Order: sequence, then structure tokens, then C-alpha cells
Amino acid sequence: MLTNPPLRFRMGVQALLRGDSSAYVRIRRLHAAQLDLAFARWRRERGDPQSPECDRGAAAADSAAHDRRDPGVGGARRPPGW
Repeated sequence: MLTNPPLRFRMGVQALLRGDSSAYVRIRRLHAAQLDLAFARWRRERGDPQSPECDRGAAAADSAAHDRRDPGVGGARRPPGW
């Protein structure tokens, strides 16, 4: 589930203010993966052709949704290797 932009921004700022740069990086990567997945699904529903990079990003995000949890980001899931 995507969070709204102001909340995403606030989460990142809070991580930085706590001095937890690794949490900030995880939050940014999580949000980037969520946006990539959302756009890939949107393009698929519209029938738009996708580039191979989009397919790999969506597949990684989809598999991560079933495989992993990152306890450092409120139990949110993250793609493998992130």
C-alpha cells in the first residue's frame, strides 16, 4: 500500500532527525519499490508495452511482497538485495 507523499516525506525526515541513516535509506528504497510496482501494474492494466527493466523491477517487488519483511521499517516488506 502506498502512503501519501507528505507522510513519505515525514517518515524520511524523522529517520534523519533520529540520526538513523540506514533507516532513511531503507525507507527511501521501500517507497521507490512501491512506486515502481504501482506504475508497472498500472501500465499492465492499460496494456502499455513495458521495457524489460520495468518487468524486472515489478517481479522483484512482487516476490519481495511474499518473501521478506524488513523489521526496521515498521514491518514493511522490501525487495531482495535491498
